[in-house]
Amino acid sequence: MKTDEHNNIGEMEQKSNENEEIKKHLLLVEDDKASLLYYQELIKFMESPGIEICLHVVTSGEEALAYCSKYPVDIVLLDIRLPGMDGWETARQIKELDPQIPVIAQTGYSLSGHYQKSLDAGCDHYLAKPVPMDKFMDTISRYL
Repeated sequence: MKTDEHNNIGEMEQKSNENEEIKKHLLLVEDDKASLLYYQELIKFMESPGIEICLHVVTSGEEALAYCSKYPVDIVLLDIRLPGMDGWETARQIKELDPQIPVIAQTGYSLSGHYQKSLDAGCDHYLAKPVPMDKFMDTISRYL
């Protein structure tokens, strides 16, 4: 797994040669350090021969939008409770930039209306923290 912090972003290109690894770019929008470490560990288990998951990390909705407008993104894992712009508004704006980018909402403050509100904001899926390893891996794999 290759990780780029938001302030050290290098432009990544997907390789098209069959003999080379395919790079998938996962943007993690997360301001909680413990959650960030957890997701980094889970993603390590997801790599398989021929596929490299490049993890890019930002801590706010504004940074996520800037990243999505500048770099390739195959999937966004988006915390709902963020400083500044919340995850729902971030999801709406990401989908305006590129409706094809899968956005998976995730939150530790799961309330009954959050699932529907996430779908209404354009999220493709919703995960409630703590996210079990198998559910996380199944969900990310489905969209990669």
